[in-house]
Amino acid sequence: DRKEDLNDVENYKLIMRDIEESFSMKERQLNEIIREKDLDIGGARTLARKLALSLEERNQELSQIRIEEEANKIEIKEKVEHSETIHKANEADWTGRLISAQTSIQTMSDKIKELENDHSIHIEDIKNQVGHAIK
Repeated sequence: DRKEDLNDVENYKLIMRDIEESFSMKERQLNEIIREKDLDIGGARTLARKLALSLEERNQELSQIRIEEEANKIEIKEKVEHSETIHKANEADWTGRLISAQTSIQTMSDKIKELENDHSIHIEDIKNQVGHAIK
């Protein structure tokens, strides 16, 4: 009986050792799976960080482009306003020059008429003098 009990104890020890080895193997497998998942999670986190940084850089670039675009719009607006101011000044200058030229032409026209009248009067005087001289 005792042999049988010892035999049962040995069998029990073998079964327990098999169970422990099985648990140990399962634990190693589980730890390996956890390590792989941790690596996957770590990799996913790293990728997510890289994507977030990339997105932030893109947002900063877009913000910079918008700022430059706004500055360009303001610069163009200022140049257009400056050109319009110069155009109006030139227009006023040319209008003044035109009025001055018209005034000069009118003055010359008046002088020509005056000279023609003086010339006419002078010719009449000469005719009268010649006419008197002939009589």
